Amino acid sequence: MYPYLTCPRTPYGKKIPFVSCPSDPPSKGEESMSPTFPPPAGSSAVLQRPAPGRTVFTALSPAAAPAAIPAAEPLLLPAEAYGELRWLLASALQSPAAAAVRLQRWLGTLPDGARLPALWAAAMQQQLAPAAGAVPRRPAPPAAHAAQAGLEAAAHHTAAAMLARLAPPDGELRLLLLGPGTACTAATVLELLHAAGRPLPARVAVYAAEADPAALLAGERALQRAGTACGLAVRFHALPLRGAVLPAAWPAELTAGGGTLLAYAAGRLPGADPAGPAPSAELLAEVNGLRPRALVLSVPDADLAAAGGPLGRFEAAWPYYEALFRWLGDRLLPAGVRMSLQARYGAGLASVLGEAGPAGAPTPEAPCVRTAEWIRRLQVSGYRPAPLPPGPGIGGPVTDGLRVQPNPWYYGLSYANVNLQSVLCAIPAF
Repeated sequence: MYPYLTCPRTPYGKKIPFVSCPSDPPSKGEESMSPTFPPPAGSSAVLQRPAPGRTVFTALSPAAAPAAIPAAEPLLLPAEAYGELRWLLASALQSPAAAAVRLQRWLGTLPDGARLPALWAAAMQQQLAPAAGAVPRRPAPPAAHAAQAGLEAAAHHTAAAMLARLAPPDGELRLLLLGPGTACTAATVLELLHAAGRPLPARVAVYAAEADPAALLAGERALQRAGTACGLAVRFHALPLRGAVLPAAWPAELTAGGGTLLAYAAGRLPGADPAGPAPSAELLAEVNGLRPRALVLSVPDADLAAAGGPLGRFEAAWPYYEALFRWLGDRLLPAGVRMSLQARYGAGLASVLGEAGPAGAPTPEAPCVRTAEWIRRLQVSGYRPAPLPPGPGIGGPVTDGLRVQPNPWYYGLSYANVNLQSVLCAIPAF
């Protein structure tokens, strides 16, 4: 009669027999069997195998680590992927039908886990679909919880650290937040000030302009919690955006109120969810007219509007997305979060190439430019660089492996020697 463990059960509810017979010689093949000892998460330690016949009490362990356990998954990028994709894209401009057939065949040779080449191929399928009858492979919809681990979250945290250093030690602080994902930045500013033991403003008024109602509600709730924790009086004004970059009208309190006004505007990569337009020259000029103490601007440092049609944009965007996906792969993230982020950024690759059309022109969502062009636009709109010297508080755990590099106009968030995001700080030149 075998004794039974009382805890572990099979998926069918049966108890698992477990016997210890130190006196019996091991049967054939028993020497190669031992209980499973998974090392701690993030550890590469190999635990010693127990001697045959030794009684060991251990719960059942799955064959693979649960998806919820953070782990790294380095980018799997076949050496020939760039050359093959570039050739396929160039061929598609001449013979879409033949390129679609070869693209489908090449996709079948990709190893499991080669997500970046597969996402680029899916984008090319969308480009070829109308002309060649290809069935586009669209990335799965991203999960909302992945937003907290994306590139934008690191940029928002860096921007909040800038705003915290610019905040007045007393009086009223007015924050104007423009663009997707910015509504919760005000709460982060107060949390950083409180954690650093710095003097807090007497009052805080936030004006948040976003297209996503859920993001506005989350920003209001986060601000109320932060205000309660800091013992501050806070006010939140939602400015819903309906297909526009700017609100229909600025609130009277924003234009005529007292205190210190700080503005923060953010853009993101095409395809990021929720989508949002890039800050425009009109927005920069409008904010300058409000005479803020400073404008913080967070934008991808990517030339996704390069000349040369789809092939030129692909060549310009490849190093950027390779570094971005290497960063995602090297971080300790749950597998579900990583895949959701990869799908999220991969959803914009079709916009990078440009939706199929007479001349393959990019969609309005696609244009992203390098930081030097953003600096030029700020100068044209009447700004100059803010005198914000490097110091503690910029970056932090949220950046998670990104290198934060100070520059005269901005802080760059880079990985593998590629600047992924720039957080600029400028003041009106008057």
